[in-house]
Amino acid sequence: MILKELILTNFKNYTHRKVDFHEKYNIITGKNGSGKSNLLDAIYIASMTKNIRNINDNILINDSNDFFRIEMQINENKLVIKYSMARKKEITYNDNLYKTKEWLGQLPCILISPDDVELINDGVEIRRRWMDMQLSQIYPPYLSALICYQEVLDQRNAYLKSLNQNIVSLNENIMDAWDMQLEKYGTIIYHYRYEFLNQLQITINEIYQGFSSGNEVVSLAYKTDMTLSHFKGALYGHREKDIYTLKTNIGVHRDDILFKVNDYETKKVGSQGQIKSSVIALKLSTMYWMTAKSNKHLWILCDDIYDRLDMERLHKLILLLSKTQHQLFFTDTDTHRIVHLLQSMGTEFMHLEL
Repeated sequence: MILKELILTNFKNYTHRKVDFHEKYNIITGKNGSGKSNLLDAIYIASMTKNIRNINDNILINDSNDFFRIEMQINENKLVIKYSMARKKEITYNDNLYKTKEWLGQLPCILISPDDVELINDGVEIRRRWMDMQLSQIYPPYLSALICYQEVLDQRNAYLKSLNQNIVSLNENIMDAWDMQLEKYGTIIYHYRYEFLNQLQITINEIYQGFSSGNEVVSLAYKTDMTLSHFKGALYGHREKDIYTLKTNIGVHRDDILFKVNDYETKKVGSQGQIKSSVIALKLSTMYWMTAKSNKHLWILCDDIYDRLDMERLHKLILLLSKTQHQLFFTDTDTHRIVHLLQSMGTEFMHLEL
């Protein structure tokens, strides 16, 4: 799906802005604070239904207005996303109204940004959320299971806390019912995550070698409390501890991804160069996986990637992306850097200088 035109109204620093895009290469340059990343954020919202920072949509409204509007022409179709404080978010595609969970996955995208190093350096919640967002774009049953699992988990944890406050007394039948639901939805989540990470594992090291000058081997692994054979009875076995700690201590809500370099955890031993190359390899592996699973052209959003990549890695990344059928969007504070790279390749592109 080719994004041809974007019109923003009252979105972040734009009261009104119209941008026409190239079918393949799009470069947006400008100083920090000029609004180049805000254009990518609007595209990201059209794909993921949430903004890049996952902040409250109220904050995205320009100045003293009470709504924002994102309008797009995609091929010959019209997408409108409108958010107001009164009516919240509305998504219409060719005048058909969609719920956010129905729309997610219609226009899949991959975001590559300087913050990607957080996937290795920061906490487990970031890695789990990233994994959930990729899978939810491709598999609606995964998103449904994730929503149901979280609802049951919240109810179970609230019940455990109420036991401590003597609001209710322990009812094993209620606990059994919640555990059965967590087992049901957790099994679905586990299956999709296991297969997803196994698929990425096949390609991540090969891609990494294209960005690294060393001979190290990178890999990733699914870290989980659960296995398909371990689900049954696992929650019951931890029930006493759960009652004592007032929370659910085992389940897929504790899952993690382990990044490794030469079989050692990258977070502990990896250099900055190894971490940068690892996350780029992860994003590109995900791009190939998503392309194969969705059979769609993706939007690839590259936001100020020069901040984490030297010119050699940047050139390799753009060369690799040029071999795909996806629509590419780059932002940069340097007016000439990416422009010169594309000019040297002899390709047409759109360049918007803010």
